[in-house]
Amino acid sequence: MTDDQLDMLAAELPLIKQWVEGVEKLLQERLENGTVYSNVKLVPKRATRKWGEGVDPITLLAKFADLDKVAPRSALSPAQSEKILGKVIYKDNLSEHVVQESSGMTLNFKD
Repeated sequence: MTDDQLDMLAAELPLIKQWVEGVEKLLQERLENGTVYSNVKLVPKRATRKWGEGVDPITLLAKFADLDKVAPRSALSPAQSEKILGKVIYKDNLSEHVVQESSGMTLNFKD
């Protein structure tokens, strides 16, 4: 594929992604209503673990290890600090101590 062909295709990617999302949504709706397909089926999402109702995890965990290890205190992230303390306090007092590092590159399509 040439660079010009790839560039032309890039202009269509947002529409293609939207179409794929629509097809996936329709498939999920139909599967939930009992339709059976040969190429797709519903499966449970990956389960997340959480403490059972009525369990105090700190008390439970403290029986097996030091409290600082099982329930460590940690400082708020810069984003959490801005949300909790407010934009003005963050901007005037904290922003100069924050470093912003990109996690990588992403595609940005023309509108």
